[in-house]
Amino acid sequence: MAPDRGRPSHIWTHRRDMKSVEPRDGVRVNCEAPSGVTRSGRPAGLGDKRMLGVDVRKDVRTVLALGLAVVGPVSLALLLMLNSRGPNAAMRSSEMVTYALVLAASVFVYFHWRMVGVAPSQGSRRLAGWLTVALLAASLQKLGQVAMIDPVPAVWRDFWPLVSQTVILVVLIAMTYLAARVDVPRDPALLGAIGGLLLTGGTIVVLRFTDPSLPSRTGIQLLNALMLLAGVMLAWTIWQRTHVSAKVRGQLALAAVLLTLAQSLAHLDTHNRWVVTLAVVANFQGALVLLTLSQSLLRSSILGHQDELMMLQETLAKARADVLEERELLHEVGSTVAGITTASRVMSQDSRLTHERRQRLEQMLTAELARLDRLMTSRHPEPARVIDVSEVVEPLVTSHRERGLDVQWTPQELHAVGDPDDLAEVVNILLENARRHGGQTVLLEVSDSDGYVEVTCSDNGPGIADEVRPQLFDSGARRSDSPGQGLGLSIAQRLMSECGGSLELADSVRPGL
Repeated sequence: MAPDRGRPSHIWTHRRDMKSVEPRDGVRVNCEAPSGVTRSGRPAGLGDKRMLGVDVRKDVRTVLALGLAVVGPVSLALLLMLNSRGPNAAMRSSEMVTYALVLAASVFVYFHWRMVGVAPSQGSRRLAGWLTVALLAASLQKLGQVAMIDPVPAVWRDFWPLVSQTVILVVLIAMTYLAARVDVPRDPALLGAIGGLLLTGGTIVVLRFTDPSLPSRTGIQLLNALMLLAGVMLAWTIWQRTHVSAKVRGQLALAAVLLTLAQSLAHLDTHNRWVVTLAVVANFQGALVLLTLSQSLLRSSILGHQDELMMLQETLAKARADVLEERELLHEVGSTVAGITTASRVMSQDSRLTHERRQRLEQMLTAELARLDRLMTSRHPEPARVIDVSEVVEPLVTSHRERGLDVQWTPQELHAVGDPDDLAEVVNILLENARRHGGQTVLLEVSDSDGYVEVTCSDNGPGIADEVRPQLFDSGARRSDSPGQGLGLSIAQRLMSECGGSLELADSVRPGL
C-alpha cells in the first residue's frame, strides 16, 4: 500500500501496493494481482462455454488417408489377381475386403451409439442404432455369402445372391422409415448380429434345398435390374429423411448407390475385366464412404463427451469457488461478530467503564458494525481510495484487547491507497491467529518501509513448525489439533495479492511469530 508522505494531495495514487508482514516469523508474497482472477479467487471467464466441433478439413484428410492406406494397396493386389487368377477370384476378394470394412464401420457406429446417450439428441441416437443394425447385418450376410458361394453351381452364384441382396435392400428401406419413428428395441449390435446370422442361415437353407435349374439368364437380368432399382429407392428414401443432416444423408445415399452398383456390375459379366474392375472400385468407394462417415460420427461423439466433461469440470470448479467464498465470508463474519459481542457485553455489564474506554468501545462497535454490514450486503470489491491506516487498525486493536489479547500498538500517521475493509480483514486475521495460537502478548507495528506501508504482527507464542510452513497459505491447511478451519491466512494472502501487496512469513528474534 503506497504511503502518504504529507498531505493527501501528495499521496502516490499511482501505486496500489499494500504489504502486511506477519514477521519476523511474518509473511511476504509478491503481490501483483494474478491476471484473470476475481476477488472471489475463481478464474475469470469460468462460465464461458468452450464449444467443440468436427473439423471438416480433418474429414477430408481422413478420406485421403484411408484412400491411400486401404484402396491403393488393395486395388493393386486385386489388379494383380485379375491377371493371375481371373475376374471371379478378384471380385470375391474385393467383396471380402469391402464388407470387412463395412463391418468395421458398423463397430464405429455402434460405439458412437453407446457414447451419444439418450439426452443430447434422441434422433442421433436412433439413427446410430438402426445404422448399426443395418451395417452389421448386411456385412455379416455378405461375408457369409461370399465364403459359401464357390462350391455351388454357377447359376446359383448369380440368382440367390441377387435375391438375398434385393431382400436386404427392401429391409433397409423399411429400416429407414423405422429410424425416423421408432427406437431400436434392444442393443443394436445384438440385433444386427442376429439379423446377419439369420440371413446367412436362410441362404444356406435355400442353397441346400432348392432346384439349381430354377432360374434362367433372363430372370437373373430382370432380378439384377430390380436390385438396382431397390438400391436407388434406398438412396432416395435416405435422402428424404430431413431430420438427419444433409452431410450424413448424402454419404449414406452415396454408399447405398455405390455398393448396389458394384453388386449389379458383378452380375452383368464376370468375365469382362473392365466391368469387374469398375465393380471393385465401386465396392471400395462405397465401403470407404461408410468408414469415413462412421469414424466422423464416433469422433463427434468423443468431442461431445469432452465438451460435456469440460463443462462439468467448470461447473464443479465454480461450485467449489462459491463454497470457498461463502466459507471465507462466514469466517470473517464470525470473527467480527465475536468482537462485537464481547464489546457489547462489556458495555452493558461493566458499570466501572471509564468514559475514554466506553468511547473507544463505541467507536469500535460503530466501525465493526459498518464493516459487517458491508460484508453482508456488498459482494463486490470497493474501488481503492485514500485511507488512514491507524483508523482502520484501531477498532480491531480495541476488539481484541477486550477479548483478552494484550496488543501493544502505537498509532502512526500513515495514509495509503487501498480498500479499508480488505486491510481490516487481514489485520483481524493476524490478530485472531495470534490470540488462538500465539502467546498472550502481540506486538503490532505500522511503519513506512521503502514505499510501502508495512504492518507487522509478532507474538511470543511457540511459532510455526517447519513441516507446516510450506502449506501455511493453502486453503484448509492446519494442524490436526487446530480448532480453526485453516482459511484465515489463505484469505489474507489473497486479499493482499489482489490489492498489490504481500503477506510474508519471517522468523522473529523473539519467541513465536
